[in-house]
Amino acid sequence: TALIPTANNFAGSIVNDYKAFNPATSDDNRYQIRLDHVISGKDSVSGRLSFRPTSSLHTLASNYPGFFYNNTRGTYNAYISETHVFTPTILNEFRIGYSRDHQSYMPQQNGNALLQQFGITDINPSTFPGMPTLKMTNFTTAKDQVFSFSTAEAYELLDNFTVVKGQHSLKMGISERYNRPNQSFDPVDPTYSGASDYGIFRFNGFATGYSYADFLLGIPNYTVQSTRAPNSYERWVNSGAYFQDDFRVTPTLTINLGIRWEFRQPPSSTRDFRSTIDLKNGDIVVPTAAQEKFFSPYFPPVPGVETAAQAGLPARSLLHSHYRDFAPRVSFAWEPMPKTVLRGGYGIYYTPLISTLTAYFEGGPFQSSEVYYNSISHGVPLFQFPNTFAAAAGAANGPSTVNAVDSNLRTPYVQQWNLTLEHELPSNIVVRADYRGFQSVRLPQTTDFNAPPASANPANQNFYVYPQYSYIFYVSNGGNQKLNAMDLSIERKMTNGVTFQAQYTLAKNLNNVGDGDLNFGEPSSLFDYSNRHLEN
Repeated sequence: TALIPTANNFAGSIVNDYKAFNPATSDDNRYQIRLDHVISGKDSVSGRLSFRPTSSLHTLASNYPGFFYNNTRGTYNAYISETHVFTPTILNEFRIGYSRDHQSYMPQQNGNALLQQFGITDINPSTFPGMPTLKMTNFTTAKDQVFSFSTAEAYELLDNFTVVKGQHSLKMGISERYNRPNQSFDPVDPTYSGASDYGIFRFNGFATGYSYADFLLGIPNYTVQSTRAPNSYERWVNSGAYFQDDFRVTPTLTINLGIRWEFRQPPSSTRDFRSTIDLKNGDIVVPTAAQEKFFSPYFPPVPGVETAAQAGLPARSLLHSHYRDFAPRVSFAWEPMPKTVLRGGYGIYYTPLISTLTAYFEGGPFQSSEVYYNSISHGVPLFQFPNTFAAAAGAANGPSTVNAVDSNLRTPYVQQWNLTLEHELPSNIVVRADYRGFQSVRLPQTTDFNAPPASANPANQNFYVYPQYSYIFYVSNGGNQKLNAMDLSIERKMTNGVTFQAQYTLAKNLNNVGDGDLNFGEPSSLFDYSNRHLEN
């Protein structure tokens, strides 16, 4: 009970009876240095270094004053560029950039000392700070922020070459970005009570009728022990090249032509801690046989384990590479008559996948948990402090949830188009008609590959494809979205203090994707993998 303070706010109620002041502090500092130097009439260099360290100290992890953590973050950005002028119409810019964003959460409790104080000896010690999670019905959960860190780091190289020749303005360039994010994973928490490296202990009053009495007697309703997935150290390279021509055909007609090529290397782990599922047989697939010894001891038995070579997959990423992502673009602006302009354009733009190619390959068999449920027989609990994970209780871990990603997953892209006619009438009135649209294809979708097909046959109930798993979240391409819209508007520019604007839009937007966040390459949910037409 030393972790739970004595009530100090008696207001005629047995709830909300404790008040405390938490002296939390926050610091946010920003530093920046910039350098610009002209070497000669043809060469100049510039550079910048910025650094932003922030910290939040003594932040409460729960409503108890003794449980707090520190959060620190450091953001770095730097670049140096050199511009060389070959002639008045030919120049080149070369740039190297670096960025790093590191953040960590550091709890202040000593979990091993607390376990010793509680007398609990059947849970493995941890090297991380923190504390066990104590969840009592009708009481505030005593828990701590788990230790974690994340680092987003990247190096980038760019080169842009520009040539102006007659009526053409030509631009071309290349880019190379080396990504190296690192992050830790929280312990698995199947009960959503509060993740902990030192176990989860739930007291609900099943033994005495009062949760706090169960806690004092050390008789939990259930306990959880879990393992973290190994830290993630993913690496990959994004490459690109482009060519663009701004062509002024006549004084009233300009055409822009361009094409971009992009290649996104499938991520790989420096320690090869990636996994997927072979949907042909349900086997776990890992880069090499060496990873099997790092499987969580709580992970349920699986049909089998294959190496990438045995499954016919690339050795480290478990994903095939694709080199044909070309993105053409064309646009024009034409003035067929005075005060009338017609504009139009079409382009293809790729949306890189991030989360789908990293997070969906991590964790898997490298992390898991076990839940032990207690019971009372003839007045004696099945287990009690200090033996909180009794073998007699059995481990109710059940089938695990795993991820599988199509090894030929492609980068989604969007086609965009528009056509606008604009005309200026007398009295500074402008009318505009605009047709626009886009179509997104190859969007990632996820479905439960393990779910039995819908059937009216009672004999078909609960027939999982692979009963060793509860869910198999399978990610594949197949999502589509299409928009067609018309905008009509009339506007009077400010004249003699009077202005007005009116607009009408008619749009139709159809899609078979849900609420996945494409900014991070996250897939949306698919209702039925075997009947994709139901999504249309």
